[in-house]
Amino acid sequence: MATLHQRGAPVVEVYGAAVAWVTPACYRGWLATRYVDGARTFWEWASAPPPAAPSATAGKTVFRDIGRAIRRLHDCGGRHPDLNANNILLAPRAGVLFLDFDRARLAAANGTPPARDLDRLWRSLRKLDPQGRWVTAADFDLLRTAYGEGPQCG
Repeated sequence: MATLHQRGAPVVEVYGAAVAWVTPACYRGWLATRYVDGARTFWEWASAPPPAAPSATAGKTVFRDIGRAIRRLHDCGGRHPDLNANNILLAPRAGVLFLDFDRARLAAANGTPPARDLDRLWRSLRKLDPQGRWVTAADFDLLRTAYGEGPQCG
């Protein structure tokens, strides 16, 4: 996460880490990250009941912002094998940020295709919202379209 942050990826800034070995092949890890004032998870935002739910225009902006942020993460070398609606933060000042990188790695040239992260996010949304009541296929299409708009890191 620190490397991704240095590269300009939209990740929560890490202040420290700790590891406790349970067995020689198993450990428990903790990260201390920057507190992001006013942040909500993508799922908290999407499933907020009226009147806290966003307007149609604001909703479209959020889906586009998330798509662009995922693209930036990927272009900066990050892959998130557990990208889900609860690992994406929406913050008033910081924008879209990603967290919970416990199984993530920096991307290798022949590594996991970025599309798998998007597929994982869609599965997460369908699990949380099977009927598409809060997040529709059209909403996710906005996210995918924004993702495809071009390079974002640098």
